[in-house]
Amino acid sequence: MKRKRLNRKIRAAGTAAAVMVITAVFIPGCGKKATPENLLQDMARNVEAAESFVYNLKMSAQMESGGAEIGMEADMDVETVKKAETSHLTGNMSLSVMGMNVGTDLEIYTVPVEEGYTVYTGIGDYWVKSVSESAEGALEADTFSDIREQASVFELSGELTDVNGQECYELTGDIGGDALTDLLDDDLLSSVSGLSIDEEDIAEAEIPCTLEIYRESILPARLWIDMKDLAGSLAGAAGGTGAEDLEISEYYMEITFLEYDSIREITVPEEALNAPEADGDDSLFGIAGQEEEEVFAQPDGQNGTDDTDETDGLEPASQLGELGTHWDSYTVKINDKVLTLPCTIADLEAAGLSVDTDYLPEDSMITDFGAAWFKDENGNEILADLLPAGEEAQSVSECLIVGLTVSEFDTMQGGIDILFPGGIRTGSSAEDVVAAYGEADDVYEGEVIDIYSWYEEGSYYNGCSVDVDAESGQVTEIRLGRYE
Repeated sequence: MKRKRLNRKIRAAGTAAAVMVITAVFIPGCGKKATPENLLQDMARNVEAAESFVYNLKMSAQMESGGAEIGMEADMDVETVKKAETSHLTGNMSLSVMGMNVGTDLEIYTVPVEEGYTVYTGIGDYWVKSVSESAEGALEADTFSDIREQASVFELSGELTDVNGQECYELTGDIGGDALTDLLDDDLLSSVSGLSIDEEDIAEAEIPCTLEIYRESILPARLWIDMKDLAGSLAGAAGGTGAEDLEISEYYMEITFLEYDSIREITVPEEALNAPEADGDDSLFGIAGQEEEEVFAQPDGQNGTDDTDETDGLEPASQLGELGTHWDSYTVKINDKVLTLPCTIADLEAAGLSVDTDYLPEDSMITDFGAAWFKDENGNEILADLLPAGEEAQSVSECLIVGLTVSEFDTMQGGIDILFPGGIRTGSSAEDVVAAYGEADDVYEGEVIDIYSWYEEGSYYNGCSVDVDAESGQVTEIRLGRYE
């Protein structure tokens, strides 16, 4: 009797296991076996029939270069109406460097026009518009149209997963770069990831990818792309200072599909329609930077600039030879030499420092903005921001020095004495800095570093910032810049 009951339990357990296996390997409603080929074919057909998408898009990158920890994050909710090719995005993009975090809340509307798309980008009540060849941050109508051709690179997991409380099939594989740009438009990848991605450049790449598909609807549930190796290879190919020391611990993009066919129309608000035109970089990261400029810019004629390029007519300041008492005197004393920003390369060389050609070759040309390390005979270094004195590219020796950064770490060799206005130096206390410069316009308090910042009224660029060790309260780095 006991053996019969035991046999029944075994049979029941076996039946339950069989049901689980059947559930995992057959597509509901059609009796068709769940294979990568069948799933992707049905999913592509269902996506084509869908009229709208609501999804969340995340990007996360963590890396280290030269001992500095750097992080980038994006978290955005997107609505897209496929036939109208309109989209609405809200979210946040942030950048962290050595414990300091700067974030931007974004709202973006995209609508089609004859020459591409008009993209309306807003921060708070401030809006700007630009023209793009693709829909910024939004999936295009044919995003998954070619996915069925990539079935051979995917493997079906033996277990169902859960996305948004729904059972999902899981496909994993190392897809090629050409497959990735079939799956997601390369403009979208570049725009959101912050990488410069070109289809030809990544054709040979192998990129880990996980695609989860809702079991009931056979529609995309979640797409996860590991871009760590891709980012490393692109950074190495691009070269530049620090590229060889770059260590990437994390770099991924994740798209989670939340709703289908729930949006009928997207309406752009009036304040966005009336926004001014943006210039320059039209990626999401670039637009975010331009938006910050719009937020802080003053009306025409009130911000110290006109409609011409900000470097037009930039000239060296009169070198008065006396250290000022306040940061906005833009003076720095290096040993016995007092500099007033902006100054020439020759002025800094007269203070005993010369360009470190290991970082910037002597024949380098500066087209817009550059930076160079200057070192003295003892190996101490300071960082200088460079601008050409006009619209044309200039050699390093012809550029003006518009900003100086001095850190405790880079001047620890000794034999150099650097004072900022009011006698402030690395090693000064935070109290001494505030006593000399007044209450800061902005204070960031981090776990490792506190940052005090002062801004020149009517200027987005000019100002001073001081890094203070959060534990000791002593100054570790000072930045002073006069860019206009």
